[in-house]
Amino acid sequence: GWRSVQRAACSVQGAGCRAHRPDRVLPQGRRPRRRLSSVARAYGRSLPAQPPRELRAAGWRLENLDALGDFEGALDRFWEMSVAAFPGNAFYTPIDRVTFGALYARVQPLISPPLTLLARSPTGEAGGFCFSYPDVRAPQRREFIIKTLAVLPRFRGLGLGSWMVGETHRIGHELGFVGGGIHALMAADNRSQKISRRIGELV
Repeated sequence: GWRSVQRAACSVQGAGCRAHRPDRVLPQGRRPRRRLSSVARAYGRSLPAQPPRELRAAGWRLENLDALGDFEGALDRFWEMSVAAFPGNAFYTPIDRVTFGALYARVQPLISPPLTLLARSPTGEAGGFCFSYPDVRAPQRREFIIKTLAVLPRFRGLGLGSWMVGETHRIGHELGFVGGGIHALMAADNRSQKISRRIGELV
């Protein structure tokens, strides 16, 4: 079945906060600059729909982290795609490869390779990736977190993002993460949230 728990997060110029009710904790005269939310999927009898047949027919495929070789090599690809995919995101701050690697190194011990996917075009070009890992903060819930979803601009509109997210949920369920997945902290107008709400509901 579906799970829906209302929660909010806000970012304020000059100060930051995350709270259930930002209007109750913001300094007087401050307004939320952007509302963030997460989306969760708790599994019932159904799982996300299968990917568009056109993608498979055209030769697109998904590869998991095991197929990408070593972790550092995979991060090279993810960084390159992030630099190309996120410049239009209001919350994206460009970082160099070393900083990017340091950020992802923090979750490397948590990674389950099948939960991280890369979309490969018919010509072998990387078109996007979905980076996920188990939520170890509450293992009894048996959930996973989708940290990053990116699709290169020239491949948007094909359904790659929805395919990767749906496949991540299917794989997660097979691996025993029956509590579902959490798509963490997305801006209300972010493309990722539109994709994620097809899978689950705001939390």
